[in-house]
Amino acid sequence: MFAKKFGDIQLKKDIVRSFPELFYERPTELQLKALAPITDGRDTYIRCFSGFGMGKRATLAMGILQNLSFSAKNTRPGKVQAIVLTRIKSESCSFTARESTVKRAVKMQQTIMAMGKYMGVKCSLYISDSDRRRHEVAARKAHIVIASTRNVLRLFRHRIIDPCSLKMVVFDEADSLLADDVDIIACDDLRSIFAMTADNAQFVIMTSQPTNNLDAFVEQTDLSPTRIEIDFNYNAIHHYRLIVSESEKREFLRELLRRRNERKTVVFTQFAQTTEELKDEFSGSRPLFMHYDMPKSQRYEVISEFLADAERRLLFATDNLPYGSIGSGQVSLIINYDFPSRRNYAHRFVRAGFVGGDRGGDIISFTCVANLSTVKLVESFYNIKIDSFPEGPSVCAVAAN
Repeated sequence: MFAKKFGDIQLKKDIVRSFPELFYERPTELQLKALAPITDGRDTYIRCFSGFGMGKRATLAMGILQNLSFSAKNTRPGKVQAIVLTRIKSESCSFTARESTVKRAVKMQQTIMAMGKYMGVKCSLYISDSDRRRHEVAARKAHIVIASTRNVLRLFRHRIIDPCSLKMVVFDEADSLLADDVDIIACDDLRSIFAMTADNAQFVIMTSQPTNNLDAFVEQTDLSPTRIEIDFNYNAIHHYRLIVSESEKREFLRELLRRRNERKTVVFTQFAQTTEELKDEFSGSRPLFMHYDMPKSQRYEVISEFLADAERRLLFATDNLPYGSIGSGQVSLIINYDFPSRRNYAHRFVRAGFVGGDRGGDIISFTCVANLSTVKLVESFYNIKIDSFPEGPSVCAVAAN
């Protein structure tokens, strides 16, 4: 049986104490399904599609903090209790590719520290080959170490930390750690870590998709993990595109909102300035707006007002709409005023409550010739069809007048 709410999982009070500050109001589908086996101490294999804002980092952080002990007795130099393995792409890769992997590791550390602030958690990050001495000293004093595979092996072999003290080994983005393009040495390094820790440690594997190397690793190590798979049903979501020039966007938006003003609608834009300009231009509809320059607490206040007031049917927002703040069925129309990146396409509709229930809605994206290639990429990646908006000609005619 899967949990229904955080209370069913019986998380430590000091973990739950951090939730209001982090604006965690209710668990995601991933957390409802995955936290129980993790906190029960079972080896767990989680497949959850990347880019859906399902709270993967928070899930891992909750599981790790729940299973560790932070008493003085269990806090001794070199006795690290959990390691989080992450792939940091080498400097020979593009700057963007390397930077994204570093950013992911840093965010993981920040999530653990924020959630464990009332527990006195010490979480060390070892993802760089520079200043090894400083990293080794920090790792030796930590409860949790986030590191690349190579650096974990270095810590073991130099006896900086004791592999026998580990209670958990977490593979973050295992499809990257064990991607099919990694060399045999990287795979052997992971098997070495397993051999050094398997007698005492629980293994948690988080992946977006299976890979041949990942499947081989699980088979060769004789892991029999509890498997959690999060699939998404797009059947209730209708995807449309409307080719619009930049100069025509506001007239098209005005006509769409006039025709569908009975619905709760979220209009996504790329820039904070655009949200404010649209809010002023459509002031007669009493719209609300939020963007990434606003404090998180203020963004939640805006969402609360939007959902509580039946007369407030229009919200302009950038891509940082807080996940979990809008439930399934509370919004029925999304308009992508600025067409998003492949990753943010899914982030937008998940954060607007279009996943997690049987009720979906319509997504209407304003597109132009310049981003048609991105439209095709979105269709291919998510295996969806973004149809031409059926009301396109009539909307065009009205907007032109």
